[in-house]
Amino acid sequence: MSVTPSYAPMEMRAVAEIPTGAQWQYEPKWDGFRCLAHRDGDAVELTSKSGQALGRYFPEIVRALRDLPLDPCSFDGELLVPIGDAPSFDALSQRIHPAASRVAMLAEKTPATYLVFDLLRDDRRDVVDEPLAVRRAALERIAERYPTDGRLRLSPATTSRAIVDGWFAEVGGAMDGVIAKRLDLPYMTGSREGREDQARPHGGLRRRRLPIRGRNDGPRRQPAARPLRRGRSARFHRVLQRVRDAGTPGARPAPRTVRRQY
Repeated sequence: MSVTPSYAPMEMRAVAEIPTGAQWQYEPKWDGFRCLAHRDGDAVELTSKSGQALGRYFPEIVRALRDLPLDPCSFDGELLVPIGDAPSFDALSQRIHPAASRVAMLAEKTPATYLVFDLLRDDRRDVVDEPLAVRRAALERIAERYPTDGRLRLSPATTSRAIVDGWFAEVGGAMDGVIAKRLDLPYMTGSREGREDQARPHGGLRRRRLPIRGRNDGPRRQPAARPLRRGRSARFHRVLQRVRDAGTPGARPAPRTVRRQY
């Protein structure tokens, strides 16, 4: 039986400039596969933006979600494969392979990371109708309460434009742009309302459209996150930490808005 609730992924709208104001949260735009994750007991499903099943290609993420002491739960996030200091589109693309033996080998050799940026269901309670500010706060509490082995990580977010500028200054090459989201809106399933995407605003990022993404749910590239261990992707996780720490000293990492092209 399917464990996937009927959520359509929230879309984004491309803009020329990053919107400003107290109502916006900013997040890094990553070069990966957009993915909704659903867990109910031992059943775990990973689905792409177009509804394609991805679980068989990322068994390490399925195991990590199954081990999470939160049941049931649903998240929105990005699958990526860190190689060195940045996500690797090529390494991620290689995971979509018909041979289970090759998928298992790649999962061991180049494990994926699921960067979570939104919470849809929390312990039997749907939160899609809650404003982003409430969903983000709940997601951060989950990340603090249930640290994982590094396969699941909380994607950075902030309400400070200065911190966004710090992301680009620190790790611009690892990011693919910035996404802005309205803090006062619910999860707008299938809608672009309240979600703006602005790519390479500082010239440090190269905007590119990948044919596999969107229609075929292929990946792209991005900045840093904190745990939701470090293994072979430790360098990238240090980059994520730099992104999280960038910006105004002492400023609390605010909800993050980043532009997404899904």
